[in-house]
Amino acid sequence: MKIIDARGRGCPEPVLMTKKALKDHDSFEVIVNEHVAKENIFRLLNKTGKNFHVTKENNEFKITIEK
Repeated sequence: MKIIDARGRGCPEPVLMTKKALKDHDSFEVIVNEHVAKENIFRLLNKTGKNFHVTKENNEFKITIEK
């Protein structure tokens, strides 16, 4: 599975990275360590109607986007 590592990236970069990955991949994972980035990615995914789930490990959020 493709992994997008957006840890330490300032907004809007994590959202832009996710948006690009949506065009190129059906399923992938995005890793962020900022709450704001997570929320902005959630808004993008909800607008596109993609299925996703999130897990939190330590101070990182792993957002898995599925077909």
